[in-house]
Amino acid sequence: MYTHPLSWSVTPSRYGDLVLEELEEMRDEARRLFGSFEPRLYSGEQAVRLVEVTSDLERLFAAGKLKAAVRVEETRIHEKDGHTGVATWLADITGEPVGSAIGGLETMRTASKHPLVKVALSNGDISMAQAKQIASASEASPDKAASLLDDAAELSYGQLKKRCDDVKSSSKSNAEEIDRYEQIRRSRSLRTWVDHQGAGRLEAKVTPDALAVLRGCLGHFERQVLKDIPEKDEPRVAYQADALVAMAKAAISGSAGAHATDTDPAGEDTTDTELAGRGPHDRKKHRHSSVRTLVRIRVDLEALKRGHTIAGETCSIPGIGPVPVEIARSVLGEALLELVITDGVDVSTVVTDSRTIRRALRVALEERDPTCCVPGCDTSDPLEVDHYVTDFIAGGTTEASNLARLCGYHHYVKTHKGWRLEGGPGHWRFVCPDDGKRDPERRDALF
Repeated sequence: MYTHPLSWSVTPSRYGDLVLEELEEMRDEARRLFGSFEPRLYSGEQAVRLVEVTSDLERLFAAGKLKAAVRVEETRIHEKDGHTGVATWLADITGEPVGSAIGGLETMRTASKHPLVKVALSNGDISMAQAKQIASASEASPDKAASLLDDAAELSYGQLKKRCDDVKSSSKSNAEEIDRYEQIRRSRSLRTWVDHQGAGRLEAKVTPDALAVLRGCLGHFERQVLKDIPEKDEPRVAYQADALVAMAKAAISGSAGAHATDTDPAGEDTTDTELAGRGPHDRKKHRHSSVRTLVRIRVDLEALKRGHTIAGETCSIPGIGPVPVEIARSVLGEALLELVITDGVDVSTVVTDSRTIRRALRVALEERDPTCCVPGCDTSDPLEVDHYVTDFIAGGTTEASNLARLCGYHHYVKTHKGWRLEGGPGHWRFVCPDDGKRDPERRDALF
């Protein structure tokens, strides 16, 4: 016998019928409420609460849907409709891509192996996206599940993903990390084709350090493209596509070397080589005058000495992800990859007497502030350096304690609309000019 939440003692079959009746009533009521939903009838505070409540419901229903889909797979009833797999059946029901259905089912199966993650997902405490990251990290380090669930309540999705990536990376042995890297390198590929609309398409798979080199090169050519566009009214991805074509043309003509004296966007000297994508055992020093870029690897000093990371340590390319420590060690002395050793110079003592931010200080800021310092903003590229305590014009010093990195939007509203950045690293607050009554992410409330 089963006991229903409303204290009905019923048979299993009748229990299912009763739950379905409740859910169908809830669905009909939701259709009634949202069919005539007019958001302008609600105050801003009520709208915030509506988003919170509907988000809770969305998480609950998403988890319930996937748990039920796993049961469909167990009973194989989807095969009656001609579906060989439950993912295609689920995609037909939901109208979502098959890939999304596969990902959701995999997340639910993985989460179900970890009781804490399963309970949090079932209770609607975390989203499916958060559950995917936490469950994956818990597979590597089961003892980290509780702390990651606590982190999920405080961190943005981007910050949580990075935390989970660090857990997964530090849980692997050096041999496992090298093997993973080599598997990616051996499976590298590039495919180009023309789609049904006649548009040229391309898809590539490369190692993380090779991707970092490509991004660095694209960034150089993107800046060249943007110099010639007075009104930038297209999305950034469009200009990046133009930059890719410009990079290819420069490679053919040999003109890329004309930019040999350029500096990167941080105002730092760039270097040149073509080492990306080679395995850690066969890297060779080799100069190439047509490619000039700088890629940074961040590694803990003790991990660099030891040869691999342990829990709490990192070896990664900022904005891309973990790489084996052996990759960092193999590029010592090479010009392509700059190593940032986190137990090195005390950057808090670096001070300059001008607005120019020199290399050591800029590196420190990029490591300290990988994304916009405004809480909730995960923008990582591009970012501007702001004298946030005392403005440079007012005599503010160019040192770490007076600097913060902000996205263009938040830098603008701070500079021109009276918003203030306070608190310092780890405790940032973005305060509006009328005592915190406006939300910095509500752009209509800033002007």
